[in-house]
Amino acid sequence: MERVRFINFPKILDERGNLSVVENGAALPFEIAGCAWLYDLRDGEKWQNKHLGGKDELIIALSGGFEITVNDGTDSKSFYLNRPYRALYVPKGLQWQMGNFTTNSVVFVLSAETSVNGGETAADGSFGNKLVPLNEAPCLQGHITVVENGKGSPFDVKRVYYLYDVPAGESRGAHAHKALKQLVIAVSGSFNITLDDGKEKHLYTLNRPGEALEVGPGMWRTLDGFSSGAICLVLASEVYTAEDYIRDYDEFLEYKKQKQI
Repeated sequence: MERVRFINFPKILDERGNLSVVENGAALPFEIAGCAWLYDLRDGEKWQNKHLGGKDELIIALSGGFEITVNDGTDSKSFYLNRPYRALYVPKGLQWQMGNFTTNSVVFVLSAETSVNGGETAADGSFGNKLVPLNEAPCLQGHITVVENGKGSPFDVKRVYYLYDVPAGESRGAHAHKALKQLVIAVSGSFNITLDDGKEKHLYTLNRPGEALEVGPGMWRTLDGFSSGAICLVLASEVYTAEDYIRDYDEFLEYKKQKQI
């Protein structure tokens, strides 16, 4: 039980909304193998980790709050989670159960690498800027959506970040990536995302936790139209590197021009 502990991740404050990041090689005590989010959680129900497997796990309250009780077979201890930048690390081999969910709670769980991880991911040619359904499973306790590396995911997830506390009328994003691939999900509420390839713009509205927008490299993206309580979750193919970002739109247009030469 002594290995169970809280881990604080960055809370990047911004008047346009706050941002937290979790990625391989930083404070995360394992390499990401998969992630899941639980939502539409029903009052009075409990959720046990038998749904997610016996791996090292990191548990975050993206929205709302809940109690989690961890049991090692001889002793148990309870923790309360209600901050999106504070996670509970639960090592492999321990049982846990969540309950006492507040209204509109969204639970995010990152799980560790295992020896069986691997297999085929989607080929680069199949990745595009399109809406795709995710593995969504309705349960008596609520709903769960799972994305696992090597099991149909279009890429191995190495970084996740999420936007929250976004004021009405604000916009986020306004940048492009040279190589990064992303899955963008509205795990709570709704928002719009505009993709611009330098010639055409396409507007998408995200409002379903079981659906993602694939965003390939070389796309200028802008997010706006956030509803009250909206949370934007992004699963990314690489850890952060400043060199991969293009933050000036004129520079982006020049980059696209050079890529076509």
